[in-house]
Amino acid sequence: MTRPSYSIFTVIGLAIVLTVAAVMAVSGIATFLYAKSVISAELRTHTEDKADTIARGAAPYVQAYAVNDYLGILNREMEEADFLAITLRDFRMAELTGQADFVSGKVRVTPDTVVDYDPDDATHRAMTANCFHSSRVPVLADTGQTVGEVAICASDLSVQRELQRTIRDTTVNLALVSIILIAVLSLIVYRIVIIPVTGIADAVSRTDARGVPIAPATVNGPREISALAGGINRMMAMIRASIDNIEQNHAELERHQAALAAAERAQREIIWGTHAGTWEWNVESGDLKLNDRWAEIVGYTLDELNPVSIETWQRLAHPDDLARSDAALERYFSGETEFYECECRMRHKTDEWVWVLDRGKVAEWTADGRPLRMSGTHLDITERKRVEAEQERIKDNLRRSNEDLEQFSYAISHDLQTPLRNVSSFLQLLQRRCGDQLPADANEYIDFAVSGAKRMSEMILSLLEYSRVGSHGRTFEPLDLGDALNTALQDLSTTLADRNAEIIAGPLPRVMADSSQMARLFENLLGNAVKYQRPETRPRITVSARQTDEMWAIAVTDNGIGIPPDQIEQLFKVFRRLHTYEQFEGNGVGLAVCKRIVMRHGGRIWVESAGIDQGSRFVFTLPVMAEPSPNR
Repeated sequence: MTRPSYSIFTVIGLAIVLTVAAVMAVSGIATFLYAKSVISAELRTHTEDKADTIARGAAPYVQAYAVNDYLGILNREMEEADFLAITLRDFRMAELTGQADFVSGKVRVTPDTVVDYDPDDATHRAMTANCFHSSRVPVLADTGQTVGEVAICASDLSVQRELQRTIRDTTVNLALVSIILIAVLSLIVYRIVIIPVTGIADAVSRTDARGVPIAPATVNGPREISALAGGINRMMAMIRASIDNIEQNHAELERHQAALAAAERAQREIIWGTHAGTWEWNVESGDLKLNDRWAEIVGYTLDELNPVSIETWQRLAHPDDLARSDAALERYFSGETEFYECECRMRHKTDEWVWVLDRGKVAEWTADGRPLRMSGTHLDITERKRVEAEQERIKDNLRRSNEDLEQFSYAISHDLQTPLRNVSSFLQLLQRRCGDQLPADANEYIDFAVSGAKRMSEMILSLLEYSRVGSHGRTFEPLDLGDALNTALQDLSTTLADRNAEIIAGPLPRVMADSSQMARLFENLLGNAVKYQRPETRPRITVSARQTDEMWAIAVTDNGIGIPPDQIEQLFKVFRRLHTYEQFEGNGVGLAVCKRIVMRHGGRIWVESAGIDQGSRFVFTLPVMAEPSPNR
């Protein structure tokens, strides 16, 4: 059950109100009692004074036996005052009438009704007997003789009226004093206590997501409240520091737990994903622990292999490979290698040999530095070994085929060049000697044949160059691409001068490359940029470079005739041309040679163009040259 909470202002305000109310109540009661005593004393004095006045005034009439006259005096007094009854005992009339007692007077039966007093009326006797205050004064004759007695019975009506007025005035006064006192006390308490305490409460209530106050409490007010605020601030600072430390430790713990879980998950996934067999070997005792996959690699189950020990491995391993494994272990134990690794053959249950990649590291060393516990993996690499053998066979066949193809290409180019030159020479000789005798169309046919022989000769030379890119290249050496560009520009100087071409070259990197092939690459790209131009346009060619990750991207940009986007894929294929020989000379091998050069250097080449008359941008990539290690 939740206990109700109260504001300190409410509690202190209620305490002030109750305290002031209690004080005012006590003061009111004291005032009431004091007023009652004063009013009662005043009434007593007034009654006695009236009785004495009435006795003196009625004395002559009593001596003269004028009953009606002194009754008039009593009646006037009853009308002027709130007396309950006024009686006069007339001794002389009692003597005259022979009565034992002659009493006459006036009685107030209601607040507004006064009647004659009847001694025989029990009600009148009871009223005079139960007076709030009574006063008896003798009536004296001129001679000093007592001739009668005046008795006044005063009621409490006047006292009640006076007390009511006093209570009303006192209540109003006390209420005003209470309001003023409560206001003053509340203001003082509010300024001295409530404001500082409320400030502390506000500071404590404004918390962040962790429940810690955002700002410290203001330290002001009385000494005790300032000490409280200072103590709260110090406590909050300690709590905040503790929470920060806990959160930091918790976050660090979560990171470690996540990293550990991720490592364990990755280890399990790697083991199962790679179908790796695992082993743990106690080097001193020879005990060996294997997983199911280790046994599956050699065609067994763990139950079939149990009990397992290092002898299980020695029994299944190929004898020739055991020596290599022991040598690899010794190199690792002596610190020559970072881990143990050996490719070994193991006898399968079917009596076939399977290849495994055996890797491991020492997980625990003895105090004197000897290996105690070692763990590692077995990977089945039988298929890889088969593929490697097949690849070696294919490489050998391909190498022989390339050598045969290169010899064939060289022989074809060499053997075809002579007949083509003979055909061209004899046709030109025939044209010179018999040109006048031949019809016009025959001379035109001779020109076509000579031109065709020339183009075929150029195609044969280009094909020979294309085939020799991979086999006749030089060894890669550090090369400043700016030097290769300058070589290309020198070779193209005449062509560039004829077309008044503008070459803009930015800084070019230093790479590992074949200098002659890089010069040939730039020569082909720059030559195409100059060749594929509109006749009226001055060629403007920009060469730039930028590094992207581990590659340099070299761009050759021109303002030439551009390339239709749908024909870009055809550019780098051998003998693929986008224009006729009459439009632009060439045999369609230059860009194919560029592609082979770039591929030989481990890069790639592509072209970008927005379309006809939009220029072209040829880009090729080369690996970034690794910087030498500073400790070498």
